[in-house]
Amino acid sequence: MIESVNVLDPKAAPGSGSVDDPMQTITNVLDQHLSSLAWIDQNVRDVEGKVRDIGKKIEEQGGGRTTPSAGGGFTASTSRPRGFGLR
Repeated sequence: MIESVNVLDPKAAPGSGSVDDPMQTITNVLDQHLSSLAWIDQNVRDVEGKVRDIGKKIEEQGGGRTTPSAGGGFTASTSRPRGFGLR
């Protein structure tokens, strides 16, 4: 599909974008932003996993809160989708 769209617009072919082309500039900026968001997302997931592991170790050693009102100790929320609108 990408190739068929590029055939219709020769300027859209990879490597043919002009430095002065505003669409190419916007595309590059958005691509860098998406890459940064993906990096942040991966590192947040890594930190959440580490926090979860530490929470489990604390619970195993009896140092966690056990009252229901306290929330049961440490939890890292992973229920929120983080697809940045991508599927």
